[in-house]
Amino acid sequence: MTTIRDIARIAGVSIATVSLALRDDPRIANATAKRIKDIARDEHYVVDLTARSLHNKRNGIIGMTVFDIDKPYPAKVASEVVAAAKRRNLETLMHQLVPDATPTDKYLATWKAVSQLCDGIILNSDSALRNGLYRLSGDTPMLLLGEPDDEFGLDTVTIAHDRESELAMGHLLDIGCTGIVVLGSPYTSEEQAIGRKTLLDKRAYGFYQACRHHQVDPDMIRFVTCDWSMTEAHRQMLYLLDSGERFDGLLCLTDTMAMGALRALKDRNVQVPEDIAVMGLDGIREGEFLVPSLSTVEPNLREQAEQALTLLTERIEGGTDLPPRHVDIGYRLIQRESTMRLRS
Repeated sequence: MTTIRDIARIAGVSIATVSLALRDDPRIANATAKRIKDIARDEHYVVDLTARSLHNKRNGIIGMTVFDIDKPYPAKVASEVVAAAKRRNLETLMHQLVPDATPTDKYLATWKAVSQLCDGIILNSDSALRNGLYRLSGDTPMLLLGEPDDEFGLDTVTIAHDRESELAMGHLLDIGCTGIVVLGSPYTSEEQAIGRKTLLDKRAYGFYQACRHHQVDPDMIRFVTCDWSMTEAHRQMLYLLDSGERFDGLLCLTDTMAMGALRALKDRNVQVPEDIAVMGLDGIREGEFLVPSLSTVEPNLREQAEQALTLLTERIEGGTDLPPRHVDIGYRLIQRESTMRLRS
C-alpha cells in the first residue's frame, strides 16, 4: 500500500509538504499541490483514517441516514451529499433506515458504532427512530434534513414543501384544470393540514393556498390516499379510472408516484396532457425521459447538500456554542410535456 512517505519520495518533497498539500493548506503553492495530488491519485494513495484520527481526533467521515436508497429521489439526495463532502476532502458513510421499523437492540447498537466513527451526522428528520438515534449519538455533531424540531435544537436544512406544492397546484390551475386529484395524501380538509409540521402537512397546506390565491373553490381538490411507490400509484390510478372518476388534473406527491400513474393512464388510453394533465414533485432526472416527459417542481438538492455540509463542518470545527440555525433551500417549476397544453 502506498504511504505518504512514498509520495514524498516520488515528488522530491518532505512528508510535511505532502501532508499539507493533501489537506489543501494554502501555504503550499498551487503547482506543487497539484503535482502531489496527481502522484497520490496515480499511486492509488488512500488516507489512513486511524492515523488521522490519532493526530487530530477526527476521521474525516460524515455519516448520513437515508430511506429507500433504491428509489431515485433519496438516491439523488445522498449523491449530492457525497459530492459536497468530496469537495471538502471528506468521506461519507450511509446508514439506511427502514420507515416505521421497530428499533431493535442490534439495530441501535449498530447505529451507536456508526455514530462513534463519524465526525458528524446528517440525520433524516422524518424517522420514527429519530429520538433513539439522536440520544445514542452522544456528542457527535448532528444536522437535520427536514423540518425543524425544537426538542433537539439542531441545525436544519429544509425544503419549503408548502411553497413547492403551492407552485405545483398553481401550475395546474394556470393551464385550466378544474377538477384535480392529489395522489398520495389522506387529507380531506384544510384544517387537517393547518399545523404544517410534517412534509405531508405542508404539501397539503400548499395546495389549499394555491386555490385561495387563484380564487377557486378548494372542493375541486380530491385527496386520494396511496403509498408513495410506483406500484401503488399505478394500482390506485387504474382504480380511479375504472370507477368513472372524472378529473382533468393529477398532482402526485412524488415524481416516483407520477411514473406509476402515467403508466396507468397509458394503459387506459387516456391522453396526457389533453385529457388529464400530470404534475409531480421532487425533480428527479428520470422524469425528463418519460413519454410524455414529466412536469415537476425541483428542489435545489446541490444547495441543500452544500448548506448541510457547511453548517455541520462549522459544528465539527468547534461551533458548539452557536444557536440552532435554519436554512430554506430554493426550488423551481419545470414544465414539460405532461402539462404542455393551452389554457382552456
